[in-house]
Amino acid sequence: MTQTLIAWIAIASVLAGCGGSTEVSATSTGAGGGSGTTSTTSTTTVPVECVAPSQVAGPYAAVFRFTNSGIDTASVLPNGCGPVYSIFACADGYAAPLTTYVDCAPACPATEVCPQCGACSNDPVTVDVGKTADVDWAGTVLTTEHGGACTCVRSTLAAPAAKYRAKVTVHRGAGATEERTVDFELPAKDGVVMFDVGPKGL
Repeated sequence: MTQTLIAWIAIASVLAGCGGSTEVSATSTGAGGGSGTTSTTSTTTVPVECVAPSQVAGPYAAVFRFTNSGIDTASVLPNGCGPVYSIFACADGYAAPLTTYVDCAPACPATEVCPQCGACSNDPVTVDVGKTADVDWAGTVLTTEHGGACTCVRSTLAAPAAKYRAKVTVHRGAGATEERTVDFELPAKDGVVMFDVGPKGL
């Protein structure tokens, strides 16, 4: 079986010449063959310029608090069947989104018969002018592997204390959609990441 590791795990071997690095621990909780879950602790290397201070172990749950400084209602559009946000790690130069959600995937080991899932219902997040809307992230990422006929979720890992970037797609009024980003750290201050989806430049 081929395991697909999340991006911030994979970059541990490509950090030479980045001005130094530091090691952080990540707790992994995975399926235990139908008999519960098992936990292990792995060490991930993060470039020093990407490390964020923390006195406690993760996971570091965060709330994305969308604000609207514009004059029209903003809609944060869903990302397929997953959450409205995509999250990228500083550790690989914000190159690839982290796997925070896998649609209709069983826990590993995968069976020969894949689950039958209906169409997902994923509504946009509406942010009225001068108002806020909150969307949660557990501060975890997933590893998956292909076994049998299905892709299955092998484990859930706490994202390490580090710098990240969130990206969303926003639509306002009759205007076109646009991507908006915000850089943040885990753990976030008071567990909240402020994210303005009003017009750029305001």
